[in-house]
Amino acid sequence: MPPPPFPLSPEFRRIRWYSTALLGTFGALMAAAFHVQMKALAWAEGTEPVATAASAQDRTPAVQDEAYGELLKRAAGGKLGPGERVPYAGLMENPAAHRAKTVRIEGVILGAPARKTVEPVPLAPGEPPPELGQACEAVVLDPVAGTTYAVTFLEPGPRPAAHGRIVVDGAFWKVVTYQNRRGDVVAAPYLVARTWTLVPREEGPGTIPLLMGITGGLAIASIMIGAQASRRRDEWKA
Repeated sequence: MPPPPFPLSPEFRRIRWYSTALLGTFGALMAAAFHVQMKALAWAEGTEPVATAASAQDRTPAVQDEAYGELLKRAAGGKLGPGERVPYAGLMENPAAHRAKTVRIEGVILGAPARKTVEPVPLAPGEPPPELGQACEAVVLDPVAGTTYAVTFLEPGPRPAAHGRIVVDGAFWKVVTYQNRRGDVVAAPYLVARTWTLVPREEGPGTIPLLMGITGGLAIASIMIGAQASRRRDEWKA
Protein backbone atom coordinates (compact mmCIF):
# COMPACT_ATOMS: atom_id res chain seq x y z
CA MET A 1 0.00 0.00 0.00
CA PRO A 2 1.58 3.34 -1.06
CA PRO A 3 2.22 5.88 1.70
CA PRO A 4 -0.16 8.85 1.91
CA PRO A 5 0.92 12.19 0.42
CA PHE A 6 3.45 14.00 2.58
CA PRO A 7 1.02 16.86 3.51
CA LEU A 8 -1.30 14.20 5.02
CA SER A 9 1.42 12.33 6.90
CA PRO A 10 1.84 12.40 10.71
CA GLU A 11 5.35 13.79 10.21
CA PHE A 12 4.02 16.82 8.33
CA ARG A 13 1.32 17.41 10.98
CA ARG A 14 3.98 17.47 13.70
CA ILE A 15 6.11 19.92 11.78
CA ARG A 16 3.07 22.09 11.08
CA TRP A 17 2.16 22.11 14.80
CA TYR A 18 5.70 23.11 15.82
CA SER A 19 5.81 25.88 13.21
CA THR A 20 2.41 27.23 14.28
CA ALA A 21 3.45 27.26 17.95
CA LEU A 22 6.69 29.08 17.17
CA LEU A 23 5.01 31.67 14.98
CA GLY A 24 2.28 32.22 17.58
CA THR A 25 4.85 32.77 20.34
CA PHE A 26 6.83 35.08 18.07
CA GLY A 27 3.73 37.12 17.29
CA ALA A 28 2.73 37.38 20.96
CA LEU A 29 6.19 38.61 21.98
CA MET A 30 6.30 41.17 19.18
CA ALA A 31 2.81 42.41 20.12
CA ALA A 32 3.86 42.79 23.76
CA ALA A 33 6.97 44.75 22.79
CA PHE A 34 4.97 46.96 20.43
CA HIS A 35 2.34 47.61 23.12
CA VAL A 36 4.98 48.71 25.64
CA GLN A 37 6.68 51.02 23.13
CA MET A 38 3.42 52.60 21.97
CA LYS A 39 2.26 53.17 25.54
CA ALA A 40 5.54 54.90 26.36
CA LEU A 41 5.32 57.06 23.23
CA ALA A 42 1.74 58.03 24.01
CA TRP A 43 2.74 59.31 27.44
CA ALA A 44 5.84 61.01 26.06
CA GLU A 45 3.75 62.95 23.58
CA GLY A 46 0.94 63.84 25.95
CA THR A 47 2.20 64.29 29.49
CA GLU A 48 2.98 67.66 30.98
CA PRO A 49 1.80 68.56 34.52
CA VAL A 50 0.07 71.90 34.86
CA ALA A 51 -1.28 73.69 37.92
CA THR A 52 -4.60 75.47 37.64
CA ALA A 53 -6.32 75.53 41.03
CA ALA A 54 -5.37 75.15 44.70
CA SER A 55 -6.54 72.12 46.65
CA ALA A 56 -5.08 69.63 49.12
CA GLN A 57 -7.33 66.77 48.08
CA ASP A 58 -6.47 63.81 45.91
CA ARG A 59 -7.23 63.91 42.19
CA THR A 60 -6.88 67.68 42.09
CA PRO A 61 -4.26 69.87 40.38
CA ALA A 62 -0.74 70.08 41.80
CA VAL A 63 -0.74 73.43 43.59
CA GLN A 64 1.49 74.11 46.59
CA ASP A 65 -0.31 73.81 49.91
CA GLU A 66 0.61 73.24 53.56
CA ALA A 67 1.21 69.51 53.12
CA TYR A 68 3.39 70.15 50.09
CA GLY A 69 5.38 72.71 52.09
CA GLU A 70 6.04 70.18 54.85
CA LEU A 71 7.35 67.68 52.31
CA LEU A 72 9.58 70.41 50.85
CA LYS A 73 11.07 70.98 54.32
CA ARG A 74 11.78 67.27 54.74
CA ALA A 75 13.36 66.99 51.30
CA ALA A 76 15.45 70.15 51.69
CA GLY A 77 16.64 69.03 55.12
CA GLY A 78 17.70 65.61 53.86
CA LYS A 79 15.15 63.83 56.05
CA LEU A 80 13.33 61.69 53.49
CA GLY A 81 15.42 58.57 54.07
CA PRO A 82 15.41 55.47 51.83
CA GLY A 83 12.19 54.84 49.99
CA GLU A 84 9.87 51.85 50.12
CA ARG A 85 8.74 50.25 46.88
CA VAL A 86 4.97 50.72 46.81
CA PRO A 87 2.93 49.35 43.90
CA TYR A 88 1.56 52.01 41.58
CA ALA A 89 -1.96 50.70 42.11
CA GLY A 90 -1.55 51.12 45.88
CA LEU A 91 -0.75 54.82 45.51
CA MET A 92 -3.59 55.41 43.08
CA GLU A 93 -6.28 53.39 44.87
CA ASN A 94 -5.41 54.12 48.50
CA PRO A 95 -3.35 57.32 48.61
CA ALA A 96 -4.24 58.14 52.23
CA ALA A 97 -2.42 55.01 53.43
CA HIS A 98 0.85 56.20 51.89
CA ARG A 99 0.62 59.97 52.30
CA ALA A 100 3.94 61.60 53.27
CA LYS A 101 5.78 58.26 53.17
CA THR A 102 9.03 58.03 51.26
CA VAL A 103 8.60 55.72 48.28
CA ARG A 104 11.09 54.58 45.68
CA ILE A 105 10.38 54.60 41.96
CA GLU A 106 12.44 53.85 38.86
CA GLY A 107 11.92 54.92 35.29
CA VAL A 108 12.89 57.42 32.62
CA ILE A 109 12.29 61.16 32.53
CA LEU A 110 9.97 62.20 29.71
CA GLY A 111 11.37 65.17 27.87
CA ALA A 112 13.36 67.70 29.86
CA PRO A 113 12.53 68.66 33.46
CA ALA A 114 10.73 72.01 33.63
CA ARG A 115 11.86 74.80 35.93
CA LYS A 116 9.49 75.04 38.88
CA THR A 117 9.05 77.96 41.23
CA VAL A 118 8.36 76.79 44.77
CA GLU A 119 7.75 78.98 47.79
CA PRO A 120 10.70 78.40 50.16
CA VAL A 121 9.84 77.40 53.71
CA PRO A 122 12.20 77.70 56.75
CA LEU A 123 13.52 74.37 58.00
CA ALA A 124 13.10 75.63 61.56
CA PRO A 125 11.61 78.74 63.18
CA GLY A 126 13.90 81.74 62.78
CA GLU A 127 16.08 80.11 60.12
CA PRO A 128 16.29 81.51 56.60
CA PRO A 129 14.57 79.32 54.00
CA PRO A 130 16.80 77.12 51.84
CA GLU A 131 17.71 78.14 48.31
CA LEU A 132 15.44 76.31 45.89
CA GLY A 133 16.33 78.12 42.70
CA GLN A 134 17.20 74.85 40.92
CA ALA A 135 13.85 73.20 41.61
CA CYS A 136 12.25 71.49 38.66
CA GLU A 137 9.29 69.28 37.82
CA ALA A 138 9.38 66.15 35.69
CA VAL A 139 7.28 63.19 34.66
CA VAL A 140 8.92 59.82 35.30
CA LEU A 141 7.69 56.90 33.21
CA ASP A 142 8.07 53.22 34.00
CA PRO A 143 8.57 52.05 30.39
CA VAL A 144 7.65 48.43 31.20
CA ALA A 145 4.41 49.03 33.10
CA GLY A 146 3.54 52.23 31.21
CA THR A 147 2.77 54.05 34.49
CA THR A 148 3.80 57.64 35.22
CA TYR A 149 4.66 59.73 38.26
CA ALA A 150 4.98 63.50 38.59
CA VAL A 151 7.88 64.66 40.75
CA THR A 152 9.22 67.92 42.16
CA PHE A 153 13.02 67.78 42.38
CA LEU A 154 14.70 70.39 44.54
CA GLU A 155 17.81 70.06 42.40
CA PRO A 156 18.58 68.13 39.20
CA GLY A 157 20.52 64.91 39.48
CA PRO A 158 23.27 63.66 37.17
CA ARG A 159 22.43 63.53 33.51
CA PRO A 160 20.74 60.20 32.74
CA ALA A 161 22.90 57.68 30.91
CA ALA A 162 22.14 56.37 27.44
CA HIS A 163 19.54 53.95 28.76
CA GLY A 164 17.99 56.85 30.66
CA ARG A 165 16.91 55.03 33.84
CA ILE A 166 16.89 56.86 37.18
CA VAL A 167 15.88 55.96 40.71
CA VAL A 168 14.01 58.41 42.94
CA ASP A 169 13.34 58.40 46.70
CA GLY A 170 10.54 60.90 47.19
CA ALA A 171 7.80 61.69 49.66
CA PHE A 172 4.33 60.91 48.31
CA TRP A 173 2.14 63.99 48.34
CA LYS A 174 -1.12 63.04 46.63
CA VAL A 175 -2.72 61.84 43.41
CA VAL A 176 -2.84 64.86 41.13
CA THR A 177 -4.80 65.54 37.97
CA TYR A 178 -3.56 67.57 35.08
CA GLN A 179 -4.32 68.24 31.44
CA ASN A 180 -1.90 66.70 28.97
CA ARG A 181 -0.95 68.13 25.59
CA ARG A 182 -3.81 66.33 23.91
CA GLY A 183 -6.27 68.00 26.26
CA ASP A 184 -7.10 64.86 28.26
CA VAL A 185 -7.38 65.09 32.04
CA VAL A 186 -5.16 62.36 33.55
CA ALA A 187 -4.05 61.44 37.07
CA ALA A 188 -0.74 60.33 38.56
CA PRO A 189 0.99 60.00 41.95
CA TYR A 190 3.02 63.10 42.85
CA LEU A 191 6.28 62.91 44.80
CA VAL A 192 8.59 65.51 46.30
CA ALA A 193 12.27 64.53 46.15
CA ARG A 194 15.67 66.04 46.76
CA THR A 195 17.17 64.74 43.50
CA TRP A 196 17.52 61.60 41.38
CA THR A 197 20.31 59.09 40.96
CA LEU A 198 21.23 56.87 38.03
CA VAL A 199 20.43 53.18 37.73
CA PRO A 200 23.51 51.28 36.51
CA ARG A 201 22.86 49.69 33.15
CA GLU A 202 23.37 46.16 34.43
CA GLU A 203 20.72 46.69 37.13
CA GLY A 204 18.06 48.09 34.83
CA PRO A 205 15.49 45.62 33.48
CA GLY A 206 16.31 44.47 29.94
CA THR A 207 12.81 43.54 28.88
CA ILE A 208 12.93 44.86 25.33
CA PRO A 209 16.39 43.42 24.49
CA LEU A 210 15.28 40.11 25.99
CA LEU A 211 12.17 40.06 23.82
CA MET A 212 14.24 40.85 20.75
CA GLY A 213 16.65 38.02 21.57
CA ILE A 214 13.83 35.53 22.10
CA THR A 215 12.01 36.52 18.93
CA GLY A 216 15.27 36.28 16.95
CA GLY A 217 15.84 32.80 18.32
CA LEU A 218 12.32 31.78 17.42
CA ALA A 219 12.79 33.08 13.88
CA ILE A 220 15.98 31.01 13.49
CA ALA A 221 14.22 27.95 14.89
CA SER A 222 11.37 28.42 12.39
CA ILE A 223 13.85 28.56 9.49
CA MET A 224 15.56 25.38 10.70
CA ILE A 225 12.22 23.57 11.06
CA GLY A 226 11.25 24.68 7.55
CA ALA A 227 14.53 23.37 6.13
CA GLN A 228 14.10 20.07 7.94
CA ALA A 229 10.55 19.81 6.63
CA SER A 230 11.79 20.26 3.06
CA ARG A 231 14.40 17.52 3.48
CA ARG A 232 11.91 15.10 4.98
CA ARG A 233 9.42 15.85 2.23
CA ASP A 234 12.05 14.95 -0.36
CA GLU A 235 12.87 11.76 1.56
CA TRP A 236 9.15 10.93 1.72
CA LYS A 237 8.86 11.26 -2.03
CA ALA A 238 12.00 9.17 -2.70
